[in-house]
Amino acid sequence: MELNLFSYTSVARDDSAQPGQSARSSHLPLREAPARPEPAQSQESTESTDDLDPPPTYNSIVPPFAIACSRFVAHRRWIINLVVTAGVFVFLTVMFVRTGSSGPANHCTQPPPMSPSTNTSSGHQPWSAQVFTDPEWQNLFAKRLGQAISFQTVSYDSVAGAGLSNPTNYSEFDRFHQFLQSSYPRIHDKFAWTKVANYSLVYILKGSDPLLKPMMLSAHQDVAPVSPTSAGQWFYPPFSGTITSGYIWGRGASDAKNSMMAMLEAIESLLTTGFEPRRTIIMAFGHDEETESAGAQAIAAYLEANGYLGNVEFVLNDGSMIRPELDTNFASIGTAEKGYMDIQITVRTPGGSSVVMPIRSSIAVLSAIIGQLQITRFTPKLHDLDPFMVQLRCYAEHAPPSAVELSQDRRNLIMGGSFSRTFLIKILSESPVLYSMMATTETATVIQGGHKSNTLPDQASAVLNHRIASFDSSTSVRKHIVDTVRRMEEAFGFEIFLYDENTNIRTAIRKVDTASHGDPKFSGAQYFEAISFGEIEVRVLRGTVEPSVVSDSFGSEPFDVLVGTIRHVFEPRRHGSYHPMPDQRVYGTPTLEPGSTDAKWYRNLTSNIFRFSPFFSNETFGSHDVNERIGQHTYSLGVLFYHELVRNFDEGKRSRTRSQHDSRTQA
Repeated sequence: MELNLFSYTSVARDDSAQPGQSARSSHLPLREAPARPEPAQSQESTESTDDLDPPPTYNSIVPPFAIACSRFVAHRRWIINLVVTAGVFVFLTVMFVRTGSSGPANHCTQPPPMSPSTNTSSGHQPWSAQVFTDPEWQNLFAKRLGQAISFQTVSYDSVAGAGLSNPTNYSEFDRFHQFLQSSYPRIHDKFAWTKVANYSLVYILKGSDPLLKPMMLSAHQDVAPVSPTSAGQWFYPPFSGTITSGYIWGRGASDAKNSMMAMLEAIESLLTTGFEPRRTIIMAFGHDEETESAGAQAIAAYLEANGYLGNVEFVLNDGSMIRPELDTNFASIGTAEKGYMDIQITVRTPGGSSVVMPIRSSIAVLSAIIGQLQITRFTPKLHDLDPFMVQLRCYAEHAPPSAVELSQDRRNLIMGGSFSRTFLIKILSESPVLYSMMATTETATVIQGGHKSNTLPDQASAVLNHRIASFDSSTSVRKHIVDTVRRMEEAFGFEIFLYDENTNIRTAIRKVDTASHGDPKFSGAQYFEAISFGEIEVRVLRGTVEPSVVSDSFGSEPFDVLVGTIRHVFEPRRHGSYHPMPDQRVYGTPTLEPGSTDAKWYRNLTSNIFRFSPFFSNETFGSHDVNERIGQHTYSLGVLFYHELVRNFDEGKRSRTRSQHDSRTQA
């Protein structure tokens, strides 16, 4: 991740050029001020000393020197003030930026690599780790992933009034489930499994030790649609599951059938060795993560009703990956995710022929509103415990000196206190990607209006997608939009309504009273023309989700075991993983998941929710895009990761009791 912090130097220099000076004085040229005439009494005072005893000889030099100093100070006082002020500013900057006095210590302490014991709990010898990277096994894993990709388990949006109503072909999910049963017979024999919400899957294998809280692995079966306009740009058909050139190709190869199938491969492999877990294992696979996550909500309700409310040790959902960057490797683990909110703005005006140019057409008004919302974007913020802030500190702490993108000055700025934080936010905000990690984002994603070139549309609408930062809420986002529309209403004179699909309540924000003729902006015919001209509706669509809480990271047992397993599997000196970074270590770091995952619905099961996909990002491409694919080698390492993670947690320490978990959650 490129942190372009060089501009900090010029920003600090400009701000400190002449602090405390007026705008006029800051532009004065650097020249000597005109000399002032000496006061009369000064001359008289000098003459009056003639009657005094003569001073010592050495003092005859002092008065001229003192006079010269006095004149210099009097004539060049503004230069001295400037030098002193600049010196103080530089001193404070160095103290705040370099010492980082307000930043927490031990930002990113890495747990050691953690490998399971030689034998499984049941006494059976587990498969060697080298088995999972053997070409024969890689081909077997790739073949089954390719077969899974061939099932077109596509989820489509359905937004009322926005022209999105493509039906999902649920028969593809039924066929996919039959494939899973035939491909993983031991799982379907040993696990108790069921379908919820018709197409989502839940698997539960009870452990032998009821005092160990269950572990839960989750991913989603559905994939994003393939755009008809881009279908011809694919090297191989998007649902062919083609295996060639060391990659598995097709929709779902990187999001997220790779994670789902790797979980199943790992568990099936463990069961083949006779593995009998001490800790209960739960696997959950939603069927509509790409849309409204009704499946995940049904999974959560099912588990809560069956005794798992607040009683799961951790949830590991698909999410961020291992990123080779800054001359090393960072495993980004989502410990929080943004909230989600869709708002549809609809402008209704009289239609008719385009022969007469309207003063306020629905498309023009809608365009003006969208443009204004893009200008008044949300304020970015960074707090000490923000996952993204912790991630930046991990970069600064562990990136090797060879990482030229992260100079020592940049590291000092990141590790600095609140004084440097303002500059850091300003600089990072110049990148749209980094800005989205620090603020609520608002993007127009769907727009509709007009049906004929010579006809005025009576309605135009747009859907605005929001990813809500942890310090914002759906209420603040809604207020932001309504306030913006109300300010613009002064130019339009429209009625404004707010409708919330989650509550089915429609509220008048600005209602024109036709019985009253007291509108201050209009009179007579103009008034009646305005009230009949149109309305603006701000509609909150279904599926609003508040930002998640932040899960504990370094120092908590689940996170440390997760990072330790990542290091055990992916650091190349252990299993020969190839990637071109000079520093071949892998550092775990919390991060903010900017997208929306099923994990947000499992918050009542545990406070330890992590979003991580165990693959190298430089071998995984095309999520939601053309030519989606994943490398066979990194995919097989993902299978190994889940295999080792289950064993590590099964051999781990006893978890907190239920009462301890409840007291921590309430706190």
